[in-house]
Amino acid sequence: MNCRVIYCAFALVLNAACGAMAEPASAPPKTEISKRKSKVAATSAEIKIDWTRFQTENLTIQNFSSGKGDVRSTYPIFLQTIYTRLLDWEPRVQPLVQGAGESANADCRLSFSSSDLKTEVAEVSQFQKDKPECVFKEGASEALGLKKLLQALSVHFDVSDAKRFRKVIFKLKTENDQPILVRGLLGLHDDKVARPLVIMRLGVHGNVDEFLAERYIGKAAYEDFDYNILVLENLTSHGYLVKDNPITFAGVEEGLHTFQILQMLKQKNSILGALITDVHLFGISLGAHGVFVTTMMDEANQNYLKSVTAYCPMINLHETMNYHSKTSFSEAGVDLWNRMRLRALPDRVEELQHTEWYKTAFDFTPRFMPAILDYLDRTQKRPAIRIQQDVNWPKGFLKHLETSESFFELNNFWPFFENNKTPLLIVTTPNDPLVPVDLNADLILQKKQNGRFEKTEVLELDRGVHCALPVEYQWSFIVDLLKAQWR
Repeated sequence: MNCRVIYCAFALVLNAACGAMAEPASAPPKTEISKRKSKVAATSAEIKIDWTRFQTENLTIQNFSSGKGDVRSTYPIFLQTIYTRLLDWEPRVQPLVQGAGESANADCRLSFSSSDLKTEVAEVSQFQKDKPECVFKEGASEALGLKKLLQALSVHFDVSDAKRFRKVIFKLKTENDQPILVRGLLGLHDDKVARPLVIMRLGVHGNVDEFLAERYIGKAAYEDFDYNILVLENLTSHGYLVKDNPITFAGVEEGLHTFQILQMLKQKNSILGALITDVHLFGISLGAHGVFVTTMMDEANQNYLKSVTAYCPMINLHETMNYHSKTSFSEAGVDLWNRMRLRALPDRVEELQHTEWYKTAFDFTPRFMPAILDYLDRTQKRPAIRIQQDVNWPKGFLKHLETSESFFELNNFWPFFENNKTPLLIVTTPNDPLVPVDLNADLILQKKQNGRFEKTEVLELDRGVHCALPVEYQWSFIVDLLKAQWR
């Protein structure tokens, strides 16, 4: 069996992006992290945010930050401790060019000659070819190892300080007037200065009490750009499923959730909205599926979004789920991990208690996720969230929501997708066992994907797997790449 497949399976079991298997540059001394922690602690002591001002009928501000208070997680606590306490590393202190002086490193930065997204994508592609020493980490393509694998989940970004970060709950409604409770993590610098806000949609199982694989994006937004952040859980998270919310996931439901949350934030007289200038939407992997729905809904209405970015996005749900249903060692590992992570589902759905999931360990045939998808395809033919009557709908989309006959049909929204206002950047890495590019983003490049992509550009990075960028790429390049949209 191919060793790379085995490592990929293990990466999936850890909820890691397999790009972490590449050899990163040596982690900085712990003293560097200690200095930064001391600086953050000093700054935090000066922060006095009146969080109660932001509370509304539909927004609850909790007294706790990530991993504190009402913790809803199925991730092994010892692994989280290893990632965030023992192996945490600061990517920012790595030199751009090993042994180079400050002036050489200062010139080793990606810059853009235009604000046109197509031009920016072309310049990034050329920069990778012209200055690989400024883009890639030294030794990143060398031998693989578990230590390197874990570093993708161990980028240092402390979100445990309740003075700066608070868990929040948005209250939405179903068609039957039942609550839908969506958890988030809100990070503010203060409550006086208006700043851009980055709304992040997490990948599969993404949970604000964990926030591991995607935290490097949050770190860049909050620390390097000085933006505020709002991290929203994936609908496959334990935090969502244990709150007796409707059992569903994927683009339509999650995208409509984000659209309504965006409207809440930007509504007139919103105290929290007064702290928001531009809004940037970011999604990764499964969490990116819904950002396309949010984008087309926002464009049909107030067009609040300044930019949308999708890293290694799920685009074609049915085809990708079929790909993951095949019999193989890696897919069996994923299925068994999903059984543990989605433990709330069998407690709520009686038929999922009889999947004989344990047999997967012997014959490598996924059973649990196929059973969930079959259940959803029969029972979730419409969105669970209440359909808004006071908004504009993209042509044909509302009828699609009202007449869909299956879960997979519902989530094939592409015939109605239009992106003709907001710059939308899709970023892919060459090897992606989680979201195969040939079933997803490549179809946009080949102009074979349904939908209108007038303002969409696809950037194909030269290295990495499933957008685990900090292990392969220089931190300066990661930040500069985000500047293509966040400026």
